[in-house]
Amino acid sequence: MRIWLFRLLALVAALGWLVWPGFALIDLSVTWDPAWSRVLEAGLGIFVGGFLGVPLAVAAVRGRLTSSTRFVILTAILSAIVGATAGREPELWPGVALAAGELAVLEVVAWWSRRGAGNHSWAPGPVAPAAPLIAVTILGAGPLLAYANHMCALNREELPVADITANVDHYALQGGLALGLVILTLCAALLPEVRRYMGVTAAAGAFYLGLVSLAAHPIPGSLDPPWSLATMVWAVLVTVAVTMTRRATAPPGRTRPDARND
Repeated sequence: MRIWLFRLLALVAALGWLVWPGFALIDLSVTWDPAWSRVLEAGLGIFVGGFLGVPLAVAAVRGRLTSSTRFVILTAILSAIVGATAGREPELWPGVALAAGELAVLEVVAWWSRRGAGNHSWAPGPVAPAAPLIAVTILGAGPLLAYANHMCALNREELPVADITANVDHYALQGGLALGLVILTLCAALLPEVRRYMGVTAAAGAFYLGLVSLAAHPIPGSLDPPWSLATMVWAVLVTVAVTMTRRATAPPGRTRPDARND
């Protein structure tokens, strides 16, 4: 019964980000409609849907928070905090508080539902750097962080062409998205237990951002075509690196059942 309470709460939280008040699916649905700011709409959809809605939905299906889903949600919270601060977007803070509150409630309910069932640590296992992913992360970090800085700078200018959803300027979230992609790949490069999920999440988000940007350029938030293509290539490299370094056995000190955290 306690696990079903966890599932219900996680599902409600997931639907909130995917439908309302997160609007992730709605924004993603218009990313190919020329009447909309397609790149900024895609950015919000990827961030809110991929970093919050999908991990919460996965948690609802599994009946627990894994290291991977937990770390992706934490990445979203941290990236949104940076976007709100660097972009001077106070309207983002209620969303940050909501995401943090949901995670805290789910952690408490998960602990309550699994008392006496063994040790369920927050720790994602030992650090074991993967050279291919480290190299790919370094390759993409500079351009992505520069893009994040540019988006936050545009947000501070309060441009009249800015796209607004739930009172939040998309430029701030666009900056958070770029930062989040770097954090996700860095975690994937360092932590075997979260490598597959976080790496694939970063690759999927980056590829779609590059694809929409390439198709829609020039519009607000879009990359120049060469950088759009570079972003897509980088996403493919992340996927290849994850595949190359995917662990075949559980990390040292972990039993095989805990490998489900990935």
